[in-house]
Amino acid sequence: MSRQQAERAVVAPKFGALLTTLRGSHTSRGVICSKLARFGLALDRSTLLQYERGTVASPSPTILWGLAQIYRVPLNDLVLALLRDLSPKHPAFRHEVDPLTAEQRMIAELSMALSPKARQALVTLLEVLLAEKAHAPALTRNSVPAL
Repeated sequence: MSRQQAERAVVAPKFGALLTTLRGSHTSRGVICSKLARFGLALDRSTLLQYERGTVASPSPTILWGLAQIYRVPLNDLVLALLRDLSPKHPAFRHEVDPLTAEQRMIAELSMALSPKARQALVTLLEVLLAEKAHAPALTRNSVPAL
């Protein structure tokens, strides 16, 4: 394998897939790089593309922090995704964590736009709904009244 081929080898596929999922198809790499620049962090589109392809497994901690801020995910999620790729046989990484679905990400983003008080009200509402669901009798074909 040539040096150039080795540099292009995929070393962090799960990390790259997570970044691609978080960016989504509606946001360009250029937009992400511009948002990073607002934090004083320099990253070009080609390097972000390499991260997303999993061919670069050594992003700086400050870039990871910036991406976590932009994607509104805990920094720990990005670090763990990267570590899972770099140390897949480590016992701590035997269990996979699925990335958020588009719907889950949308719910998280919408809730983050709320004030802290409104967010707490939302959490309370969800807890009430889940408690009601847990105590509600399950509907069966025989328990539904005939029309």
